[in-house]
Amino acid sequence: MAEHPPEVALDPRIIRRFQWASTLNGLAFGLEISALPIYFQGLSLPPALYGLLVGLAWLVSLVVRFPIGTLALRFGNRPLMNAGAWLYAPLSWALLISGNVPLFFLIRLLNGVARSLMVLPLRSWFTELCPRPRLAHELGRLNAGFAIGQSLVGGFGGPLLLSALGPLGLLGILGALPLVIWWLLRPAPPDHPAASARAAAGTATPALLWVAAPCGLAANSALTANAAFFPQLVQELGWPTAVVGALLFIQGACAVWLAWHSGRIIGRWGEAAPVLVGHVLVIAAALVLCFAPLGPALPLVAALCGTASGTLPVLAMTLAARSLASRSQGISVHETYISLGLGAGPFLGGLAIQVLGTPRAALLAGGLFAIAGLVTTLWQRRTLQPAHAG
Repeated sequence: MAEHPPEVALDPRIIRRFQWASTLNGLAFGLEISALPIYFQGLSLPPALYGLLVGLAWLVSLVVRFPIGTLALRFGNRPLMNAGAWLYAPLSWALLISGNVPLFFLIRLLNGVARSLMVLPLRSWFTELCPRPRLAHELGRLNAGFAIGQSLVGGFGGPLLLSALGPLGLLGILGALPLVIWWLLRPAPPDHPAASARAAAGTATPALLWVAAPCGLAANSALTANAAFFPQLVQELGWPTAVVGALLFIQGACAVWLAWHSGRIIGRWGEAAPVLVGHVLVIAAALVLCFAPLGPALPLVAALCGTASGTLPVLAMTLAARSLASRSQGISVHETYISLGLGAGPFLGGLAIQVLGTPRAALLAGGLFAIAGLVTTLWQRRTLQPAHAG
């Protein structure tokens, strides 16, 4: 069997452009999840329809992300990402049309497709270009940039921009972000599907997905469950609503710091230990929220979940990139269960709260995903890379 062609070094300037593009992608996502729910409240929809409108873009991601990975092998990641950027901009501006609820649903449905075209091909493109020995390190920094945009800037800035500039200013900025991303990546090396599939093939170890999937599910379901139910918990304590922002900032700051250093951690510890520790942190957060005094528990839960989300998604991405014969296909699978985790956090958390009668049950679903992750990691431990592996 012919060997894969040797990988070439990626220009640091191009790496920085991908990092900035990932940060802006995170910023767009952060503005969506923090400001659009406030904007949609003006439609006076029933709660079920309101929740569906907010979450529709995530739900459609479950359907489209794997086909996008398949299309990337045929047409390349660059044209798909360009299409997503140029679709996302007018769809964001179209939300200025007020009062037409069916049109809003159609826009959000198409927006989910455009967002998937922006996020998945960008990550696949970078994964294919990045030399294999630096993959974990650089993906950690890429994810750290996304977390900065989403959690540290977008989460705070969305409501502030909506209040200060109104819908016109907020949606104008939201629609402009993908065009900046498109401009940033214009100098990146061309993406030739057949050549990149040969040069950047994975190790074709599908069993790695049994480890990767719970990582993405546990971390992302915990993050979105906290974002959805911290307001109820803060209200239960009688604290000001602004405390919710502080808690999400703690969570985001921990995620950014761990993601930035995850490559070094994986190099020193190998893959198995960080995966196990990350899952233990999610389980600990669920138990603390259920049983510890609520006042001190909330910042601790935010820190535990943020630390886990700075480690587990990076590991999930690196494992998925090696799981199939093509990194693009592996990343498309990864993005599918990431979307499932984002949607499962609020839904399953709300279901647990309804059954048990307390918002303290919000993280139990994330804890169940983490227990599954412990089992699959121990089962597939011999397939994971040891410390200092390339």
